[in-house]
Amino acid sequence: LDGSTSPPRRWDVLHDALAMTLPPFEDSLAMGAYAFPRRFDGSLTRSCQVARAIDVESALHNASGVLSVLTGSDPFGATPTAAALDFVGTTLMPRVTIDHSATIVLSTDGGPNCNVELNPSTCECTGRNPMGMPTCDGMPTECLDDARAASTIAALAAHGIATFVVGLDGDAEPAERMALDEMARAGGRPNTTPGEPAYYSARRPEQVRAALGTIERSITRCTLRSPSRPDDPDAIAVAIDGVTIPRDRTHLSGWDWGDMSFAQITFFGAACDRVAGSTHDPEVTVGCTDL
Repeated sequence: LDGSTSPPRRWDVLHDALAMTLPPFEDSLAMGAYAFPRRFDGSLTRSCQVARAIDVESALHNASGVLSVLTGSDPFGATPTAAALDFVGTTLMPRVTIDHSATIVLSTDGGPNCNVELNPSTCECTGRNPMGMPTCDGMPTECLDDARAASTIAALAAHGIATFVVGLDGDAEPAERMALDEMARAGGRPNTTPGEPAYYSARRPEQVRAALGTIERSITRCTLRSPSRPDDPDAIAVAIDGVTIPRDRTHLSGWDWGDMSFAQITFFGAACDRVAGSTHDPEVTVGCTDL
């Protein structure tokens, strides 16, 4: 042995970051976990299939359950992101009510693939040849499935289920990073840090912890419900500590409707920082129109 050490696997980095960030919030935040793709007989056979059951159902006091998904498995297979999100979203939709919201945190090490309808001779490829160059080798499942993944996430957002995207993107190609950007914007909860991508790029342990901490704060402190649901989406004024916070449809800084059907308001960027750092609750005033 020469005494050199290898860098930690991204899978282990994610586990250790979750072990530090999840326990403090398990009393107030119900959490669950789902890993994809589906494993066959414990092998690492490349696969595009996803399991039809949630690994760990959402519940309070469930940090250890979430961590068990990572400790009990290893990274393997392809990246059927769209299929996995479609299944998880379908499972969550019935649970979204006036009293309960649902959020997905997608952690992935690269771009989505596994779409058999794409053309391997013309698409962006996520596979690698022995020289490390992108190649599909005639397999459509190796094509970058960015459009379908983003549209799946956008459909979930339209039903009130936001998606945060954490990219463990150390080996990702530029096209894959662009796909992660598209997915993060479609999910309605982009990273608003200046100079950084729309997804949370996390290549080192401290970056993963920071990303998860920001996401937790957004879910637990920067989402609230309006006292009513006005017909006019702009007929509402929001302030914190006497300072008016403007509505921001770009989700960079300000507030916007997370789901107007359930009167859910979400704060973004600097507005989220202001709300999270205040000792007072935001003030929401719903206007009315004279008849």
